Amino acid sequence: MESLGVGEMKALQALLDETFLPRRSCDRRGPLPQRLRLRAAQAARPAERWEEFETWRTLMLEQQPEGLPPLNPPVRTWRFGADQTEARCNECYLFHGTSWASAQRILDQGFDLDLCGLWPQFLQSAPLP
Repeated sequence: MESLGVGEMKALQALLDETFLPRRSCDRRGPLPQRLRLRAAQAARPAERWEEFETWRTLMLEQQPEGLPPLNPPVRTWRFGADQTEARCNECYLFHGTSWASAQRILDQGFDLDLCGLWPQFLQSAPLP
C-alpha cells in the first residue's frame, strides 16, 4: 500500500464533506457525527491486479466502443480520480473503511465478491466472452 499525497488527501476530505450523510445505520453506534475527518488513507494498487483490470476494460471497450449507458442516479464519487478512470465504462472509485489487516488480506488474496453481501450486483461488469 502507498500513502496518498497531500493533494489526494485534500480531495478525499472534500469528497467526504460533500457525500457524508449523518444518518443512523446498523453499524453506526454512539453519538451521530455531523462530519467525518480523514485521518489516514492508503492506496492499494497492486500492479498484477491492475493489469488484469486494464485487460477487462480494453475488452469491454472493444465490444462496446460507444460505452455503457450512464448510471442513473450517478455515483456520488464520480469526480474523484476522473483523470484516472474511463467514463465510457462507468468507472469510478468506491471507498470503504476497513482495518489494516482486512486491507492487506484484500491485497494478498484479491477482492472476493462473494463476501460483499448485496454489493456484487452493483460491482459486476457487463458480461464478456
